[in-house]
Amino acid sequence: MTATADIFLSYNREDQAVARRFADAFERAGFSVWWDQALKSGIDYDKATEEALRGAKAVVVLWSKQSVGSRWVRTEATIALQNQTLVPVTIESCQRPIMFELTQTADLSHWSGDANDNVWLTFLNDVQQFVQSSASAAATKSPLTRMTGAASKRRSSALTWGLCALFALIAAGASFIALQHLRETPAPPPTPETRVDIVTPATGVPAEFALSPDGRQIVFVATGDSGVSQLWLRSLATTTAQPLAGTEGAVTPFWSPDSRSIGFFTVGSLMRMDADGGAPQTLATARVPRGGSWGADNTIVFAPEAVSNLMRVSATGGEATAVTTLAPQQQSHRYPHFLQDGRRFLFYGGGTPEIAGIYLGDLDGSAPVRL
Repeated sequence: MTATADIFLSYNREDQAVARRFADAFERAGFSVWWDQALKSGIDYDKATEEALRGAKAVVVLWSKQSVGSRWVRTEATIALQNQTLVPVTIESCQRPIMFELTQTADLSHWSGDANDNVWLTFLNDVQQFVQSSASAAATKSPLTRMTGAASKRRSSALTWGLCALFALIAAGASFIALQHLRETPAPPPTPETRVDIVTPATGVPAEFALSPDGRQIVFVATGDSGVSQLWLRSLATTTAQPLAGTEGAVTPFWSPDSRSIGFFTVGSLMRMDADGGAPQTLATARVPRGGSWGADNTIVFAPEAVSNLMRVSATGGEATAVTTLAPQQQSHRYPHFLQDGRRFLFYGGGTPEIAGIYLGDLDGSAPVRL
């Protein structure tokens, strides 16, 4: 079976040079890429292609004058659209198939491979959101996602088994109490169960949310009537959420320890803003961010690139400096999370199977410890 890749690259053979440019750029950004140039001799081409297409977390379709007439590219784009993994881009001026005209499509017809190009960075962030969303959905259903269809049936099945288990526990508990009643020991009160269902505006990245440390607010990425993806804030004491002005294109939000401010990333930058309003403030450069966390001493630790070590910067601004160093055979440090002491933090270290895993780091810059 074909190994699952982050990105499936769909293109016409006449655009092979451009496709290679995209594949190389995605890999430099830390994504795994499947395209037919990676096929080895003796592999069943049709089977391998279909497995890779259906297993990919994002399907990047390169629309050109040649690919719009390709049955292969059209079919791959149709399957991706059905699977909600389609991330299309035009590499030259062309008339896209009519069924894809309503799908938002990036225009990179000018792009020559510049990693700092703003349109490319925006597109790369879009791809990142698809990859993260697919990974989160594969692991678990987000609390921000309302289950429908087959998911509802699974929930009904789970509920049935849950009720059976509950009745069994009740019966066992009753027997235990009957046998122990002479001791006149009252049964402990049952632990109350709490559930919350948060309905959000439309979002393609249901895993992009953060609950405030005081448990009273939630910030998430969504798209409202304007069609623009941005941060939304909701108090759990109300039933409505409000968009946060100035956060268009924001991803990966996180909170300050006092629940008064929000950190997030936009195209090329680490930002912060007060939860009660005000203009966002740029803190540092982060071209392809991989998560951030805000410590008790007002230090933010973040991953500025898909392939990089972790950096630290003051939440009030200033120069960003390295707080971890990549060990031999490590590819990246990402997704930091401060512990309660405000100095130590957990993060994921990517690399070979022997060294990849969760690490414990410290603001003093000492060597991280693999857990």
